[in-house]
Amino acid sequence: MMLRKFGLVLSGLMASTSAQAKWVEAESAHFKVYADGSKKQLENAITRLEGVHYLLGIATGANATGRIVKVKVYYVADQSTVAKLYGIGGGDVAGFYNPASLGAYAVVPQSSGSQSGISAESVLFHEYTHHYMLQYMKGLFPGWFIEGFAELFSTASFEVKGAITFGKAAKHREFSLREGKWLPYEKIFDGSYRSMENIDVSTFYGQSWLAAHYLLLSGKRQGQLRQYMMAIQRGASMEKAMDAFGKINELSRDLRVYYDGASFPYKTPPLPASVSTGITYRDLRPAEVTLLNERIRVQYHTYVPELGDFEDTEKEAERKAQIAKRTQQRDTWLAALRSKAAALGNDPDGLELLADAECLSKNSSECSAAASKFLAIAPQSLRALNLMADALILQGKDLEKARSYLLQANKIDAGNPQVKVSYFNSFVKEGVAPPDDAMSGLYDAMQTMPQVDSIRLKLGQAFAGRGDKARAIAALSPLANAPHTSSSQKRAAALIKKLNEQ
Repeated sequence: MMLRKFGLVLSGLMASTSAQAKWVEAESAHFKVYADGSKKQLENAITRLEGVHYLLGIATGANATGRIVKVKVYYVADQSTVAKLYGIGGGDVAGFYNPASLGAYAVVPQSSGSQSGISAESVLFHEYTHHYMLQYMKGLFPGWFIEGFAELFSTASFEVKGAITFGKAAKHREFSLREGKWLPYEKIFDGSYRSMENIDVSTFYGQSWLAAHYLLLSGKRQGQLRQYMMAIQRGASMEKAMDAFGKINELSRDLRVYYDGASFPYKTPPLPASVSTGITYRDLRPAEVTLLNERIRVQYHTYVPELGDFEDTEKEAERKAQIAKRTQQRDTWLAALRSKAAALGNDPDGLELLADAECLSKNSSECSAAASKFLAIAPQSLRALNLMADALILQGKDLEKARSYLLQANKIDAGNPQVKVSYFNSFVKEGVAPPDDAMSGLYDAMQTMPQVDSIRLKLGQAFAGRGDKARAIAALSPLANAPHTSSSQKRAAALIKKLNEQ
């Protein structure tokens, strides 16, 4: 789940990231929203997001406790701007969500509709539901339910003042459900759809929405979904858990009848006044506006895959060409960022972003130089201390000094997940087994940012290395069970299989 492609064409309002644009940040309990617009527009956008957060809470009963890493949402000009920010392969991307190691963020166009039948807001609500499920809903969920649940909340609307409506039909899946080739529900429920070739992803999403809606809101087959989920939590296979539904062919028939009936009940719970309170605003500084696009791009544009990251390594020459293309894209982008940062002199935002980019690109000497400049002007900055430590870890020298920087950062904020990951990395770089406090810190980082696959995979591998099979499987299972295949998902699944065979 690195970046999510939506394949939609959206139109939007033109916005500028020039120094003349007045970009504003709106901050609430769970979000930071950025847009070149009025405070009223930002208030409306962030209040609706908080409304969806509240709705998910009352719908799931999830106990939203612990450290909050606020999701950043950038409203940019239009779909073409989204595609440019995405990078290679972004031509048809209408919006994306990245559960990044520096904090999850989403990029969507300033648009309320699309030619494809799904609004930019619906896409955002779908992705935030994924974020919420990983962040607050502890447990293991099958892939179809992860997507079906997100589709269910993607249609949340606010046509009734002081309330939020959810459960309305996912009309953006109507064409796929009506015209597409349905997958056998048996393969959807037992997870074997992943091995099928040429599946229609949109139809899979539509069928997942239909099953989630039927089992949660229709009033039919009450208790069956809970039994199915409980069996999975107890460690039953997906195939065995399906016993909760009885004969799958009968459930499949009932779902067809439910769809053909085209009557989908929905609910409209009231929203408390607190949803729209406590919002603060600030105008972005000129340097922040100048660097805005690069701040959005930094996590993705600095990522260059290795050959082993590809799901299919059979076409090695083709994969190497892709890696070369990504490397060239990164280096071109990085050269432009260096020029921008240099023009800003000792501006802290420019130095921080440049240090982030150099360190993420694994340019050890450039990372060290940028981090040193940043630390010199911001000696009490947690991020500067963390980046200085990362530079030393990247170089593989003075690791004790790196840990001293991390200790200073920890005194500023004892719960910071990036600091904990860096502390763990310092022992890996040294080639020694991470001590208990490093393992504990990495576990805390995963709990704080459960969406970040790299942290989860690293923790699972570390537990496996210690011979702690149960904790390794517990850490890896949500990733191994992700609805879409990826190199991380396959690595997690392969390690779980290996551990179970021992």
